Amino acid sequence: MCLYTVTAQNFDLNPIPCVDLQNPTNGKYFQYNKNWIMARFKEGLTIKMLDTPTTSFIEYVPAESSWRGILAPGYTFIHHLFVEEDDADHQLKSELLRCSEQDSKDTNGMLTVLDHTNIETLAPFYEMHGFSEIAHLPGFVLMGKKFIESAKVPTFALSVYEYSHDKSHDVIISYADQSEFILYYLYRMKMEFERLGFQVKMRKLESISDARQSGSPYGTLGIFLDGEFLSHRLMNETQIEELIGTLDLNEMYPEVHNLYDAPHHRSFY
Repeated sequence: MCLYTVTAQNFDLNPIPCVDLQNPTNGKYFQYNKNWIMARFKEGLTIKMLDTPTTSFIEYVPAESSWRGILAPGYTFIHHLFVEEDDADHQLKSELLRCSEQDSKDTNGMLTVLDHTNIETLAPFYEMHGFSEIAHLPGFVLMGKKFIESAKVPTFALSVYEYSHDKSHDVIISYADQSEFILYYLYRMKMEFERLGFQVKMRKLESISDARQSGSPYGTLGIFLDGEFLSHRLMNETQIEELIGTLDLNEMYPEVHNLYDAPHHRSFY
């Protein structure tokens, strides 16, 4: 089993799936824009792949260059540890993690952010390799492993409750331009929210600082309603309706009497 490094020079031969954001309809992964990934290489992105029959890679970066809502100077941040084939004994993931730790041995330590979709499956794996929970937000866990005990403890940049977009009752979608496919689905989401009667504002994230301060722990995508963080996932029409159906819109819009049917839904549903 051979491990090799994906670089700006050989990326065309080794395309990496954007495992942040899956197609909400069929679960398939998008491909990054080449311009996006080239810019990340300049920021210090490292990608290591195994020559397995299906895709196996780890993607990590100096935490200062991570487009995530974290504060962790001097650490290495793992964006993705992805093994497409069956890896029940964690052999492939362990080899990739071991390699990244060796690369990062002179840093303060290593970190990753897990969300509600992978906490149960990945948290035990990271704990097996010496990681522990450092901080958490509803639906998110920041896990880390210190290499220097005196290093400052990393944190999320902002609690989703400490930061809010404007309170204009709009849906706000903050996003990074990672892929044309993602932009297409963001447009579809915008149209669906508008169909349901919401005004939608799109806010493109232009920098690491923008992502870190966006109010979304995942940084590169955040969906907000009435200034409150809702999700960092692409959604299809059914998923958007289900999401809106979980909200108490009478509480969010108290100035509009009887606009919403109790307890959750818009009266025009």
